[in-house]
Amino acid sequence: MIFFNRALKFPIRTAASLAVLALLAVGGGCHKLRPQGQKLPLPPVSDSGLVNGEFLQTDYGFALPVPAHWSLLRLSEDQEVDEVARLSDPGHLLIARVTVHLLDPSKDFSLSDWGAQCEQLLQDHQLVLAKKGKSEQVDGAPGWDIQNYRVTDKAKVGWLDQEWALHQGDLLLWVHVSLDQATADTPKGQKLLQTLRDSLSKIHWYEPIGERGISLGLYELDHFTDALGADLQRGNAIRVNSYFDDLYPGKPEWDAWYQKFMADVPSGADLKVELTGMVINGDQATVLFTFTKKEKAGGPAQKVEKGFQLSKKSGDWKIVAPVVGRT
Repeated sequence: MIFFNRALKFPIRTAASLAVLALLAVGGGCHKLRPQGQKLPLPPVSDSGLVNGEFLQTDYGFALPVPAHWSLLRLSEDQEVDEVARLSDPGHLLIARVTVHLLDPSKDFSLSDWGAQCEQLLQDHQLVLAKKGKSEQVDGAPGWDIQNYRVTDKAKVGWLDQEWALHQGDLLLWVHVSLDQATADTPKGQKLLQTLRDSLSKIHWYEPIGERGISLGLYELDHFTDALGADLQRGNAIRVNSYFDDLYPGKPEWDAWYQKFMADVPSGADLKVELTGMVINGDQATVLFTFTKKEKAGGPAQKVEKGFQLSKKSGDWKIVAPVVGRT
């Protein structure tokens, strides 16, 4: 087995990595290399919901900004099976139901077929099509297609039904927008529709968590190592100590080395800490960090590699032991 550089995505062999691999070989068992880096960024949290003003869907890996003062409504018993979110303006005049559909990857997506499904869906909901409006495409990325319909319900009330579709690989994001026609024809209604358009146009993608992407365990480990590397680089000794298990052997020696190494950072030197290798074995992992320090006065950069054994057996990832020869 070999390590992989997360940033450059190519194999690296160093004395430290070979030492780590030798250590793992002694331990036995099935050892799994982490992926060579993700094509997409990881979500900020592992659970879907409202996060930092956005609706985050981690199973499928996307996020939508929720407009200011708008609500992310609770899904109800009448929701579609594929519905993942429901947005509404402060007055609850406009409702946008976000659904996700898995497509057959062997078949091309057809806008005409999708349009036929839109009209069938209106019939299924006992809505009468009064007029098929214009079709639109949102300029630029991410490539939403929009179809407008004027419909009436059983009470003869007129509605604007606006259907949005975004085809991404084997996914179809389909958003159903409802707004009473009387409001839709006013400046207020047009403003609501524009606000929704601005939100949907800013959809962005993450690496999914689960069957479609990174496992939850690897996601949690990535967040642990990302945070550890950032705190090691900042020199925050209190936060760095929180990553270590209480029974970590040789902790005084580590503290003394780290304090001495960081003595002139950032006043006299700049430091960069990178995760340059990882081997995963269930609830255990071995990681390699490379410390690169460059004096501000000039001279060659100083590089130091530190290896740690990690464990999640107690519920949270912790540094439980040093890698022999790299502490």
